[in-house]
Amino acid sequence: TTPYDLNLDSLGMHADQSTFCRFDKFNLKYNPLGMGDLRNIFLKTDNVIKGRYFAMITQELFNDLEESKYQNAEYRISIYGRDAAEWDSLAGWVVDHKLYSP
Repeated sequence: TTPYDLNLDSLGMHADQSTFCRFDKFNLKYNPLGMGDLRNIFLKTDNVIKGRYFAMITQELFNDLEESKYQNAEYRISIYGRDAAEWDSLAGWVVDHKLYSP
């Protein structure tokens, strides 16, 4: 198995009808292989590695989309509203990892 063989289905992260309007069910699908620790390590912006891996795969997605003429994506990151500095933290992550179009 290579990294290119991994996809949303093989990681068990494919959203279906049950996830709409149910944030709890969406969160269960958002855990790679059903493991919340993997999500915290690899798919968060504010973890021990400061979201570096998440930024790397995000940039790879952006690069793939730039090369594709007929594909679009709606990228979403959750804001929980637990901290007044949450927006500033997310903006800092985007800027630090240069996740914007020039």
